[in-house]
Amino acid sequence: MKPVKLWIALVTLLASAAFAQTHVLPQGSEIKVRNDTPIPAHAPANARYSATISNDVTDSSGSVVIPRDRGHS
Repeated sequence: MKPVKLWIALVTLLASAAFAQTHVLPQGSEIKVRNDTPIPAHAPANARYSATISNDVTDSSGSVVIPRDRGHS
């Protein structure tokens, strides 16, 4: 690989890492959801059901980490 191409690849990699953010939710954080479909009383093992976030989920600094679904407020 030519030095210029290597340099461009390295700069691109470092720039993308600089923009990546990690958020940590405080222990005990609540994530309120609404199920999108009914969940039977005797659901089969390993069944999966979709849900929608009801309230914004924030980290310890108050930044929204998981936004609520604005279409179903």
